[in-house]
Amino acid sequence: MRLDSLTARLALALLTTSVASGCIVPATLVEVIVETDIPGEGPFDLRVYAREGDRPFGTDTPARSNASINMVARYLRNGSAPSFVLVPRQGAARDGSMTARIEAQSGETVLRRDVRFRFVPNQHGYLRIVLRSACALPDTRCRVVEPCTRQGVCEENGQTCGDNGACVSTLVAPSGTRPRPVVPPPFDGGMEVEGGADACVPTCPGVRCGESDGCGGVCNGPCAGGERCVDGRCECSPGFTSCGGMCRPDAEVECTMGMTRAMSCGACGTRMDSCGADCRWSSGMCSGGGSCMPGETQSERCGNCGSRSRSCQADCTWGAFGACSGEGACAAGQSQSQPCGNCGTQSRMCQADCTWGTYSACGGAGPCSPGQTQTQACGNCGTQSRTCAGTCQWPAWGACTGQGVCAAGSTRAGCDRCGVEVCSASCTWGACQPSAGSQCLHNGGSNYRSCSRCRNGAQFCLSSCVWSTACCSLGSCPSCL
Repeated sequence: MRLDSLTARLALALLTTSVASGCIVPATLVEVIVETDIPGEGPFDLRVYAREGDRPFGTDTPARSNASINMVARYLRNGSAPSFVLVPRQGAARDGSMTARIEAQSGETVLRRDVRFRFVPNQHGYLRIVLRSACALPDTRCRVVEPCTRQGVCEENGQTCGDNGACVSTLVAPSGTRPRPVVPPPFDGGMEVEGGADACVPTCPGVRCGESDGCGGVCNGPCAGGERCVDGRCECSPGFTSCGGMCRPDAEVECTMGMTRAMSCGACGTRMDSCGADCRWSSGMCSGGGSCMPGETQSERCGNCGSRSRSCQADCTWGAFGACSGEGACAAGQSQSQPCGNCGTQSRMCQADCTWGTYSACGGAGPCSPGQTQTQACGNCGTQSRTCAGTCQWPAWGACTGQGVCAAGSTRAGCDRCGVEVCSASCTWGACQPSAGSQCLHNGGSNYRSCSRCRNGAQFCLSSCVWSTACCSLGSCPSCL
C-alpha cells in the first residue's frame, strides 16, 4: 500500500483485534478504530486527513488526504472494526500534537469526525471513533455551510459531530488499552412487529428531534450539545442561551449579538465594544486619549544636576513643570581659576555631580612678588637695588651708589720709596706701609727703630728698604756702631 504524506506521517492499515506475534510497530503511535452506523451491508470509502499541531480543519475540506483506503468492509470476518495508525513525522517531537479528520462515505452519505490529540512518547494509544449517520442529517442552523447538516453546524462552531450525534469538542485523549468493538445500532433498526401486524414501534434511534417516528408521532431524538428536544423542536436547555446559532452556557454569555457599548480606555480615551457572534464583548480601538494618566508624574533634569517634576491633570494632559530643586554648586564640566603665588594661577573643574573638584598646583608663578626689593654690593663698596614689577619679574639692577675711592685690597705706590698704600675694606686708602719685600719705610732716610747695642741707639731704614745693621746713637752716629 502506498502512503502519501503532507504535514504528518500516517501509517494506514487494517488490523484485527490482536497483533500478530513478532510484528514490530513504532514505539510512539495512536491507533484509531473506526465504527459507523452507515446503513447497508456493503463496504464504504474511508479517507483520513492529518496535520501536525492544533490548527483545526473547520468547515474547509482539505484538498488532498494524507492517505486513503477505498471500499473498506464495515466489519471484518472476525467482527473487528477497520483501524489505522498515526505516528509523528520523522524528526518531529515525540510528544507533539496532531489534528486528524476521518471521513467515511457510502453512496451519498458522507460522515466526518475531527479529533485533536497529543502523542505520548514510547506508548501505543487507542482512539475509538463512531461515525453516526445522524451527523449527516439536514439542519437549519448553519450560517455558511450549504447544504446544512448537523456536522456542518458543529464545525461552524469549532466542534465536531461526536459518537452520539451531538456537537462535542475535537480534543480527545487516547486510551492506553485497545477498546472492545461495539457494533453500533443500525440506522433503521427500530422497526419491529410485536403482538400482531397492527403493532407499531417508533423508529427513533438515530433520528433527529421532530422527525416522524413512523407511528404518527415525532421523535425526541438527539439535539446538539446544550439543547433539549421540546415538542419536536431543539431548544436551549436550562442554563444555556441561544447565541450564534448554538446554545452556550449562561456563564459564557456576556451580551446579545449586535449590542455595542462605550468604554473608557487608555488616557481619557474611549473605545466602542461590540458583541460578537459568540455573545462575548469584543474590544474596539481606543481613540481620543490624552498624553498621560491622571496622577502620573514625570521628572527631568534641570540646572546644575537638579530636577523638576510635573503631574498629569484630570484631563490627561501634563501640567507645567515645577521649580528646579536640588541643584549643585556648579555646572558639570565648568572650570574656575584663581591667582596663586607670584602672579601664578590654579584651576578646578566641576564634577559630574555638580560639585567642585580640588584646585590644581599653582602654575606660571614669577620669581618675586610685586613691590618686593632686592639690594646687592657693587663697585668700590657701593650698592645697587631693584624692585619687583607688577608681572612678578625682576627688572635690571639700578645704578651703583655710595662707592669708595678705591677697590678694597688694592694698592698704590708713591707714599714712600719703600712703601705702598692699601685700600681698606671700606674702600678708603689706608696709611703707607712697606711694600712687598721691604722691611721698612724709608721716609727720606729718617725712619728708624731703637736698638740696644748703643745708648739711645737706633737703626735707620736704608734706601734699600731694609734696616741697617749698625746701631747708632741718635745725634752722634756713626758713634756706638
